[in-house]
Amino acid sequence: MEEHFKTKGIRLEYNVLKMQELNGLAERMYQTVMDRVWSMLAHAKFPKTFWAEAPIKIVYVINRSPLAPFDGDIPQ
Repeated sequence: MEEHFKTKGIRLEYNVLKMQELNGLAERMYQTVMDRVWSMLAHAKFPKTFWAEAPIKIVYVINRSPLAPFDGDIPQ
């Protein structure tokens, strides 16, 4: 399996089970998503019944947002 990953350019990273402290990037992204969810729900005054749909929309927007400035260019 490792050889297959190497041929596809996939880098394996191992982590200790049940040690969230060692999974910093994912934990920070989770916190970012949840902060945006609560902010969106509070600002729009939506009821908490929208809570399950809100993270889906936030992640959709994050995945389509640029990671670096475009130097004035418009993304297509």
